[in-house]
Amino acid sequence: MRFSKYLKDKINYILGFIVYCIIITAYLNAMQIDKNVVIVIITISFMFFVVGFLVNYWRKNTYIKSIEKIMDGLQEKYLISEVMEKPKREENLAHYRILKKANKSMLENVTKVRIARKRL
Repeated sequence: MRFSKYLKDKINYILGFIVYCIIITAYLNAMQIDKNVVIVIITISFMFFVVGFLVNYWRKNTYIKSIEKIMDGLQEKYLISEVMEKPKREENLAHYRILKKANKSMLENVTKVRIARKRL
């Protein structure tokens, strides 16, 4: 996954953080808090946001690369859900379950076709 595409996917979070910074700055200015304190608060918030953002990107990128590595090693690509390990994150788990159901359906249909061919 390219970082630029990740940024595009997370634009709502980025805009939300910008709105948060504007609101905090306006509130602290209205409370007549020293500008240096406002800068420190925004800087600390920004650092936490960036670290969280980068850690999330690293996790997703690592997960995607591991699946792609498994996929490259498979001769029958449709068996990916059978050989990949069950994800721990709920979002990835939902995709995993959908993939398992789709593959199960496909394998059942292949089995039906093979049984029908043997009868002929």
